[in-house]
Amino acid sequence: MDHLDAVQISLHRIFEAALQEQLNELAKFDNRTTFIYTLYSFGVNLKTRVKNSVTRAAPEATTQEQTSLMETAPVWLVKWLTTSSGAQSDEFDLSTPYIDFLRNNLAVMRENIKMDEFVLEILKDWYDSIVSTLLKWTNERLQVQLDIVQLNTVNSLLKKAYKSFLMENLKVTELETGDLKVLRSRLEAEEKGANRLGKGNLVTEGVADSDEEDEI
Repeated sequence: MDHLDAVQISLHRIFEAALQEQLNELAKFDNRTTFIYTLYSFGVNLKTRVKNSVTRAAPEATTQEQTSLMETAPVWLVKWLTTSSGAQSDEFDLSTPYIDFLRNNLAVMRENIKMDEFVLEILKDWYDSIVSTLLKWTNERLQVQLDIVQLNTVNSLLKKAYKSFLMENLKVTELETGDLKVLRSRLEAEEKGANRLGKGNLVTEGVADSDEEDEI
């Protein structure tokens, strides 16, 4: 085994271990009860109703009168009404730690490794490992409906990893693997299941959602 092979194996183990740690955290949401969904949906819908009520203009109200209502409301109420409705809440997508790890390491390799063919080989191996690991993880849960946090996080990991590696000059033909197609099909089925259970409003990272505005 030469030096480059040793480096590639070492990097593969590090990258795989980091993703596994992320998935270990995600596994904590296995078999979670539906109480949280009921509570969360109630909170989102209630917020929408209250905000509409507060900001709805009475026929005779002036703009100044409409504004003053918000200005005189309790601080906690204003904060609750002016924050996100929850549709893009991070509490339902835990992908950030691993995506930050991935992008930081891509930047380091781009800056410090000048052997293009070697880098591309590492990147292809890393990408394939991510997809196969996510597929294996979801296959271990074929008999159950994924938790919304799990669904959003796996979708987000997959989409953002795909885009990151595409930006690092991996070709689409290299990214569109058989494992990827199987995983996408599984996630699409999970989204349909979430919709049937009335949890579609909590799906923040759909398979087909555009991520063009996602920062790299």
